Amino acid sequence: NGVFNTLGLVRGEFVSMKDKTDIGIPLCSIKAFIPIIETLKGKDENGKEKKGFTELLRENTKGKAFPVTKFSHWQKVKGDPLIKDSLSNKVIMNIRDRKGGMKMEIPQFTDYYDKIN
Repeated sequence: NGVFNTLGLVRGEFVSMKDKTDIGIPLCSIKAFIPIIETLKGKDENGKEKKGFTELLRENTKGKAFPVTKFSHWQKVKGDPLIKDSLSNKVIMNIRDRKGGMKMEIPQFTDYYDKIN
């Protein structure tokens, strides 16, 4: 199924599915959790252009599915952001790259520490 394939591409977590064909409506509602960073267009960790979630979903379902999104909850990203190539480090580096003008390294405490003598 195109919807479930798309969820797998964006680290989505399937929650539930409601089928309304029993009342004569050809509609299926799927609830899933997707990290917001995965829904945005941009560059992946290899620097290649990445499609947004809506574009991926429509492409994988031949235009038959469409997303309705709302914020659900915060969840900690796995991994240590100070360890290079961990998932949390990749997320931070992608954000820093997207914002532009930021160093592509995690700032050190001394970068912000106000030295008063």
